[in-house]
Amino acid sequence: MAKRVEWVDMAKAIGMIAVVLGHAIHPLVADPKMSTAFSVIYWWHMPLFFIIGGFFLKPLKQTWPGFRHFIKRRIVPNLKSYFFAGSILILISHFVRGHS
Repeated sequence: MAKRVEWVDMAKAIGMIAVVLGHAIHPLVADPKMSTAFSVIYWWHMPLFFIIGGFFLKPLKQTWPGFRHFIKRRIVPNLKSYFFAGSILILISHFVRGHS
């Protein structure tokens, strides 16, 4: 049996809790505080599963230099793209909804 990677299990558990919480507070989004919480949860919980899944596409060297290389080459560019696209979508959403 393969050894489990604890931090991956924890990240998946946090993601699952966020999904359940997001579904639970969805009926309450009329309240501005709940609407903000809902948006914050939905901002990151699904990308988390894609990122976790990406860790297992190619074996990772189990060394600190290998891990740093992975972060530098794989995670950082994806996070930059994610935050850039997310910011654009938030701005568009803000103006489409008529907020100023």
